[in-house]
Amino acid sequence: MAEDAGWDGFFLWDHIARGVAPQNDPWAAMAAIACNTEKMRLGLMVTPLSRRRPWKVARELVTLDHLSKGRMIFGVGLGDFKGKEFEGFGEISDPVTRGIMLDEGLEFINGLQSGEKFKRSRNLKEYLTPDEIREITAYIGEHRANKNTFDVCMSGILPTKYLGNDHAIVQAYIVAGTTWWIEFVYSATRSLAHNTKRIQFGPPR
Repeated sequence: MAEDAGWDGFFLWDHIARGVAPQNDPWAAMAAIACNTEKMRLGLMVTPLSRRRPWKVARELVTLDHLSKGRMIFGVGLGDFKGKEFEGFGEISDPVTRGIMLDEGLEFINGLQSGEKFKRSRNLKEYLTPDEIREITAYIGEHRANKNTFDVCMSGILPTKYLGNDHAIVQAYIVAGTTWWIEFVYSATRSLAHNTKRIQFGPPR
């Protein structure tokens, strides 16, 4: 109807909870709109990347771009601070931190859509430190109704050059409260020969 009436574009908000009006998922809705229009431009008003996974957003954008045959417009920003759409759902609300996450998210999306091999320019945090594990276990122990012991699992890929070094890394997590270290033996990034050698190398204890 809007396209037939001569409108140039159709845009949706990317809100989680906005007033009392019925909410829809703008990405799913945009896919339906893209398949039922031919000329008008389509897009999201503001997508707060701080609460999204940028690598998933990049894939969604490519999908919508194909469905709309190049009519998709991507709007990003920090989002609305007036409501409780961030802290109310456990999301980061600090505007400075969210600004940093926005920049990092755009770097990912631009890189993944460049058509070239992409490697992030800065190291985003991947693993919890032993100090963070210690804080988490202390918090759980303090607030957990059931005071029985509980397991804390940590996973990663150890250097596996010297067993003593691997032991030192894992020992720091054990002292912090970790009860399981799960070593990644991942066939998608490592060869069978490498994974076999890693298993034969033995556990870091």
